[in-house]
Amino acid sequence: MKKVLYFIFLGFFSVFFAFAQTPEAKKFTLDDLIEFSLKNNPTLKILRKNIKQADAIILQSGLLPNPELEIEIENFAGKNEFGGLKSSESTFSLSQEIILGNKIQYQTEIERLNKNTLLAEIEENENLISFKIKKLFANLVSLEKRISLNEKILLSLDTILVKIDFMVKAGKTNYAEFTRASILKSKVEIEQAKINNEIKRIKKQISFIAGLNSNFGIVKKHNNYSDVKYSDLKHKVKNNPTIKKLTTISKRIDIEQKLEQNQTIPNLTAKIGIKRLEEVKQNVFVLGVSLPLPILNRNQGNIKSVLVEKEKNQALIKFNIKQLKTELFQTVSNYNYFISELSKTKNNLLSNSKKVYKKILAGYLMGKFTFLDLIETKNNLFEIEKTVIELELEIIQNRNEIEKIIAEKLN
Repeated sequence: MKKVLYFIFLGFFSVFFAFAQTPEAKKFTLDDLIEFSLKNNPTLKILRKNIKQADAIILQSGLLPNPELEIEIENFAGKNEFGGLKSSESTFSLSQEIILGNKIQYQTEIERLNKNTLLAEIEENENLISFKIKKLFANLVSLEKRISLNEKILLSLDTILVKIDFMVKAGKTNYAEFTRASILKSKVEIEQAKINNEIKRIKKQISFIAGLNSNFGIVKKHNNYSDVKYSDLKHKVKNNPTIKKLTTISKRIDIEQKLEQNQTIPNLTAKIGIKRLEEVKQNVFVLGVSLPLPILNRNQGNIKSVLVEKEKNQALIKFNIKQLKTELFQTVSNYNYFISELSKTKNNLLSNSKKVYKKILAGYLMGKFTFLDLIETKNNLFEIEKTVIELELEIIQNRNEIEKIIAEKLN
């Protein structure tokens, strides 16, 4: 007996110690999770490294071509008077290609704009990652609200079960009503388990994106919802990272057009050197200039290609702006609609449903209403509360969509 008690106490203290040592899950705000995600995302890390590479390419594009050293020996190792080196001519020269038409400056500017395109691409990815985290976070908040609501339902059912049990024992009702309430409680418990599994799944997704342990909590904040006007937001579509990236590409194409047009200006190669005439034992200077003649190749194909690319990019900008404005209009309409529905649901349906439930409960306890009346009224109340949670989720998700399109937070 003593051994049994010993092991019981040992087990109790082991469990107690284990719970005492379990660290509390750290809680994060939405801004915290976005910050971690932008810092730890593998795609963003690679793109940021590309910026360093772009800086190196900019440096290289601004460098002048190297001078060229040329050594040439003529009229040697032949026959008779050309035997040996006595009739040879040796030339030592230095040549330099001179880039005309501001080609180096244009090329450097193109590489700078390529870097700006990369920066816009980073911003584009950051916007998408932030949107994804916001969407997951909103779902998580909504599910936790559902958990809290189900806990209220379970508590209410427990209270009802106690009262029904008392009434059964008093002979005021039959046991079937107790069974019905127990079945309803089981259904809520099953739903609760499913929601908890969904919460775990979403937390794993967030932890993967943000580079965190999935054992974390969230800090919820109260949201105030107010209508927004499409007319106040449509001009902000140009702040969308995709539009900014395409606009930067458009600037780069403009410079490429100038560069291709100036490629018709040939580069000059100047040469200076000294020639040794062994036969007369004299040194003479050598000067030379070479210039390609743009007769056959005037870079017509490349110029035409750039013009076509320019037209394509401008059409792409117009298409994306139009598409984003359409999405913004629809999303703003949805956002305002759900705000209106939430207000109606809270002020009318929810308020009235609570009043009705209190009357039905009081009447049921006095024997005026049946258990089915009570359960139906209670279910209606909880369904309306679930609708409120769903409407709030729709509002937040539409707000997140608006913020993604205009790439800034709504006030």
